[in-house]
Amino acid sequence: MSVNDSDIKGVDTYKWSIIQGILDDKELPMDDSIEDIIFMYNFKYFEEQMRTSFTDTNSIYKQLDMDIRRCSIKINNTRVKQTSSIIDYFTYGFGETTAARVSMFCTQASMALPCEILYNIYGPRDLYVAEIKDLSRRYFRIKIYITKKKNIIFILRKNLRIIDCNGNTYCNIKLHIEFDIMNADNLMISFQCTRE
Repeated sequence: MSVNDSDIKGVDTYKWSIIQGILDDKELPMDDSIEDIIFMYNFKYFEEQMRTSFTDTNSIYKQLDMDIRRCSIKINNTRVKQTSSIIDYFTYGFGETTAARVSMFCTQASMALPCEILYNIYGPRDLYVAEIKDLSRRYFRIKIYITKKKNIIFILRKNLRIIDCNGNTYCNIKLHIEFDIMNADNLMISFQCTRE
C-alpha cells in the first residue's frame, strides 16, 4: 500500500505533494529493502518558515558562522570554509539581500522541514530522527551552482537515521533537497531509506 497525502499528519498538504509514495511499514521485507519518498514543496512557504528562525540578518550570519564548521559548502565546485567568503561573494555579485538568503539556506535551519516531514511519517510508529553514528558521514553537504542566467541552485544533502526508543537503528536516510532561490515555485525533497 502506498502512502498518500492524507496519510501524513501534521504537515499542511496544500504546501506539498508526494511525487513518489512510500511503502507501508508492514509490507517492508526485513532485508535491504529501500523506501523512496519524493516531495515537491512550496518554496515561498519553506523560505518564510526559515526566516522565522532568525531575528535579523546578523543572526543569520552568526548561525552560519557556527554551522560552517559542521558542513561542507561548495560554490561552483570550490570549497568555502569561511562565512565572510560566502557573504562577500554573494553581496558583490547579487546584493546584500541575496547574500543573506544564501547564508540562511546554508544553515542547519534548512533541515527543519525535512526533519518535520520525517517525524510526521515515522513518529506515529514510535520512531525518531537522529544523527548517524559514523562521524565521517554526518556532514551537512551543500553545493551551490551559479548559472550563466544568474540562477542560484542549491543541492543540500545529509545522512540521518531513524531510531526506535532504545536507540536501535530502524533505517538510514539519505536526504536530498534541490531548489533555485532566484526562480523557484517549489523545491524537491527526496528521502532514500535503506534498512539495516
